[in-house]
Amino acid sequence: MLKTEVTVAPDIGFYLLGLLNGAQRRTFLPAITMHNFQVNATTTGKNPIIPIIKAEEGRIRIVGTGIFDKEKLIAKVGIRDTRSLVMLRGLKCNGFIPFVIEKDGEPVDKGTVAVSNTRKVRVEENDGRITFLITIFLKGNLLEHSSPEPVDETRLQEIEDTVSHTIASDCNRLIRKMQEDIGVDFIDISKYARAKWGNDIREQIKDNDFIRNVRIVVRVKTSITHLGQTR
Repeated sequence: MLKTEVTVAPDIGFYLLGLLNGAQRRTFLPAITMHNFQVNATTTGKNPIIPIIKAEEGRIRIVGTGIFDKEKLIAKVGIRDTRSLVMLRGLKCNGFIPFVIEKDGEPVDKGTVAVSNTRKVRVEENDGRITFLITIFLKGNLLEHSSPEPVDETRLQEIEDTVSHTIASDCNRLIRKMQEDIGVDFIDISKYARAKWGNDIREQIKDNDFIRNVRIVVRVKTSITHLGQTR
């Protein structure tokens, strides 16, 4: 990687710095300093994540995210799961989400929205089981769509519903992977249980079975502003 030649920066060091510093302003990718990595690695219930960078055919790209249990790399996820990870973890980013609206099994419109994300987490206990309620808020603009029909309130609602459904489905898939395969809280929600119940739950959180056994419910609320149409 360090031998890769770049033409848009004085050297590869400047290029990598710009790539990582601007990641969260352009797309749904994590950016982290070594200081933050060490803090996450040594805090109960927190686990670091870092972007995976790959040099290939003269290009350098961020291709996914590495997931750590303290200071040990235990899993990697690709770009699409990274988008879900960023939203579930509550890292504020800006990025583009494509959508396809179908009716009777046929696509009637497709396009792209540009959104920013925020997260709200609520934790409660019912019948001895802890439940985390994660609400992801997406807010942004419609950039383009392919249908010749104008975007009225009905179509705008369809776009919002489609984006919400896509993101919720992706997030639920990643949560299943976290609970069934990886077994580590890499979406940073254990802290809400620790804040609510304090030392009563501290030892449970140290056990990786904690995140496997909780219930996690994801809701996505999308708000899109109509800026016109392009074809």
